[in-house]
Amino acid sequence: MAFVSLLRSSACRGMAGQVQVLSNASRLSAGSSSSLILLKSAVKPQAGLSGVSRQQLGRTNQVQFFSVSPKSYSAGAGHSHSNLWTIERALSAALIVIIPAALASPNKLLDTIAAVSLVMHCHWGVEANVVDYIRPIIFGKTIPKIALAGVYVLSIVTMAGLLQLIYNDIGFANTVKKIWRM
Repeated sequence: MAFVSLLRSSACRGMAGQVQVLSNASRLSAGSSSSLILLKSAVKPQAGLSGVSRQQLGRTNQVQFFSVSPKSYSAGAGHSHSNLWTIERALSAALIVIIPAALASPNKLLDTIAAVSLVMHCHWGVEANVVDYIRPIIFGKTIPKIALAGVYVLSIVTMAGLLQLIYNDIGFANTVKKIWRM
């Protein structure tokens, strides 16, 4: 309401003032995640008005809805982030059972399940931190891509090392038990 009354105030009677207010409002609201409603009020036709067509002046009180929330951007990409969030939470809850089971009876199957689950859990956590804190708006377009590629390389190398430990050495659970005995 305050924004609408600002547009109708005497400071914004001219078309240039309204355009300035609208552009400032859109710049300020670009970082927020809420939906905004802008009200375009046209200037009353005046004689000798240069640079403004009669068609532009005839449009009065058009309401334009737009959203700057991340949901609108991600919806177009075809991803369902709520499903991934549910899978991440289910895996986190499953780790409460998987880790003690792997430690209680060490074998290759339980070691592999524990290793894959832990790497997935850690990968999603580190990936979320990289996406949240290494933003293209701050670091440019290349550094976030390099950082995200680094997360994938780290996860692949970690998984390869754990599988090497499981299938060619004493196993994941036995290694953890050996470290605890120190």
